Amino acid sequence: MKDNKTGLVVMFVVLLTVLLYGEFFYSKNAQVTASKCGAQVATTKSSYPSVELLSLLLQWVETGQHDQTVQAFNKNGVNCLYLRKYPMTGYFLNQNSNNSIMLQATHALDDLNTGKLVLSIINSDPAFKFGYISSVKRHQEDSSRHPTLVNLFSLELLRRNHVDTVIQIHGFAQKNRITEVGKAADVIISSGSEDGSFKANQIHGCLKNKFEGVYMFGKNIYELGATQNFLYEQMRASGFSNDFIHVELSQSMRQKLTQAQHIKSLAQCFYSGDIL
Repeated sequence: MKDNKTGLVVMFVVLLTVLLYGEFFYSKNAQVTASKCGAQVATTKSSYPSVELLSLLLQWVETGQHDQTVQAFNKNGVNCLYLRKYPMTGYFLNQNSNNSIMLQATHALDDLNTGKLVLSIINSDPAFKFGYISSVKRHQEDSSRHPTLVNLFSLELLRRNHVDTVIQIHGFAQKNRITEVGKAADVIISSGSEDGSFKANQIHGCLKNKFEGVYMFGKNIYELGATQNFLYEQMRASGFSNDFIHVELSQSMRQKLTQAQHIKSLAQCFYSGDIL
């Protein structure tokens, strides 16, 4: 009996150690993500309410100014902003861009390589003006389901005509899909409904000519369509006709997209939809 209790205690200690190490690893990983844009974690007061953070972000976008509690960094014309209240998220503004596309990786740690993909595109392609990366675990904050700061920020950018297209990049596990088509898919494109917007169909057609396993939600696959995505629902409820594009990538495709030539192909399809 004593041996059983001792064994349970040991198992508990091991589990606790793994969890604590995991949180440390996620925090360190977030710092690495920040450093790729030459940034450090900013010094925003943690007492800032969301409405003040939203105002601060909009001021940064429209004037380039920020108060003394925030530090913004610039690397090759790309401004980066980090907030202490949300140290595992980063906002990016490409000063060289005349376009109005916003790229988002809302689950950069859970969906491996999606954050790196957004950073690579923003830092190399002036067609994309805004970027957002979150390294917060999905179970802690899910922007796909809740009114998080980035969703409010995105809606306000749309309202002020700073953005005309929002593209979210996510990752999925093929083994978890419920259909054979889903298990075979590498890319699933959706505009939030089965109808499929003109822009989403353009992107689908372009990617289909460059990669294998590309599917269009509502056309040849009926999984992972983002039909209950919070941002999509709010865009429609607010009367915005702007494009919302939801991109799901398999693990093997996300790994493939770490290569420069494939990143370029993806980016070209995102902003033109043409077969280049």
